[in-house]
Amino acid sequence: MKQHTIKEEVSATGIGVHSGKEVKITLKPAPADTGIIFWRNDDSPYQRAYKLLYREVPAVVDNVTNTLMAT
Repeated sequence: MKQHTIKEEVSATGIGVHSGKEVKITLKPAPADTGIIFWRNDDSPYQRAYKLLYREVPAVVDNVTNTLMAT
């Protein structure tokens, strides 16, 4: 399968669907075979509880949890 990455970093801001708070997303280029990685940088109770374990979250099926009412 052919791999692609973005040429340069790009960011956007908006309003969180569930939180109603301002959020920011940044997409960054990555080396080959990196895959997609989500990086949480919020201050929610969830993030504080699991900061050391789940700050960097690879986009793999094993990391999918409850999807009820997911957007």
